[in-house]
Amino acid sequence: MKLSLTQKKVLIPTVLALANFIYLCIGGLIFSASEYKNRNFPKISEEVSEILDALKKTPTGKTILPSKLNTKEIVKRLSAEDLQEFDKTLQKYDKERERAKRLEWNFSNSFFFASTVVTTIGK
Repeated sequence: MKLSLTQKKVLIPTVLALANFIYLCIGGLIFSASEYKNRNFPKISEEVSEILDALKKTPTGKTILPSKLNTKEIVKRLSAEDLQEFDKTLQKYDKERERAKRLEWNFSNSFFFASTVVTTIGK
């Protein structure tokens, strides 16, 4: 198949743009796969214990709670219903915490990073 000069002028940039796009997609997939972090969520009893420990360090907590308070022992004494109530309360804040943690490599962030790398080489 013989191409005319005009067809070659159109075909070459199109092929290069398509190859660049494929390269960026592969780069985005590689970045997102290599930077993916599996999140482990703690048990509700561990979260309650951490909250009580943090409360002990505040000025109000220092006046209310004894300094030698064993938070893990207190959490063990809580009933299942109490822990469920804590869990319901903490679930209200989960969406906000997740939004704050979104500094992760998803495909769109990875694609943007790969395109920035490609377009700034040599400058």
